[in-house]
Amino acid sequence: ILAYRLEIFNTRLLMIRERNFAGANKFEHGFETDRVTGVYSKKYLIESANEILKNTNELDPCGIAVIDVDDFKKINDEMGNDKGDDVLRALGQVLQGVIDEDTIVGRYGGDTFVIVFENGLKEENFEVLNQIRKDFSKKKFSFMKDTATISGGYAWFDVTMDLESALKEAEAALSNAKKSGKNMIMTNIS
Repeated sequence: ILAYRLEIFNTRLLMIRERNFAGANKFEHGFETDRVTGVYSKKYLIESANEILKNTNELDPCGIAVIDVDDFKKINDEMGNDKGDDVLRALGQVLQGVIDEDTIVGRYGGDTFVIVFENGLKEENFEVLNQIRKDFSKKKFSFMKDTATISGGYAWFDVTMDLESALKEAEAALSNAKKSGKNMIMTNIS
């Protein structure tokens, strides 16, 4: 009887450990991804981008893009935050298509997303960004008569860089895209 009770106790203990481990993985996963868009969270993005940028050099260059939804505040104000979330979810689906071992995509805040291209060619990265823009503009929303669009700014680095400085360059290019009519990707590359 004692051996039987010990076996039941060990089985229950094992089940509790497995449940706790599964819960811990879900908890950790929640911090890695943004709950609305499915791309990486800001925390994960910042940690990963800083690691990549501190190792950036001529042999291991890096591209940084900042994109956001054109006129997103208007979408939220006129149609509600739930519809705004639908737009962000659709953009998240498009962005998830570019995530690979050399590309990190994260939601930086609100409707702003950051894409870190580790290695790769600057022209290829720029083409990927334009493809994202085109793919997103094809998304249809029942609550909007016009399509939603995005604008982006892209910066390229082949020297060690801190994330704040890299983002400033990409954000300057994004600002130029917005001033130039939106629905475009602009770059700091000559």
